[in-house]
Amino acid sequence: MTVYVDIVIGFNFTLNFLILCCVERISGIGSRKFGRIASAFLGGLYSVFMFDNRFYYFYSLPAKLIVSLAMIMVCFPFKGNFLKLLLYFYITAFAFSGAAAFASNFSGVLKVKNGMFYWENSIWVILA
Repeated sequence: MTVYVDIVIGFNFTLNFLILCCVERISGIGSRKFGRIASAFLGGLYSVFMFDNRFYYFYSLPAKLIVSLAMIMVCFPFKGNFLKLLLYFYITAFAFSGAAAFASNFSGVLKVKNGMFYWENSIWVILA
């Protein structure tokens, strides 16, 4: 199995950015674009560790909570209730995961490893 790091980071960056935009919209709390980009990039970097079994501690619930809280704090610094924003983040992420699982079942293109969605083919092959 070949997994390209740039594709994993790019795919997860895009999904995290969209999730953070939804959280911003749902919560009504504004954020800076740079904050969303930095937070989404942090989530994209975290996703890379999910493919390497040497970093097994990143699979744990406390690690996932710490990373998602860090993402919220980077995106929404000193704004609002962090637990409420974290709840919106998880509800939105679960909705996105459900949509990805649905797409995965019908397309056969998306794969899952350690709870992370990825695809083995190039994005250009998928779009063609």
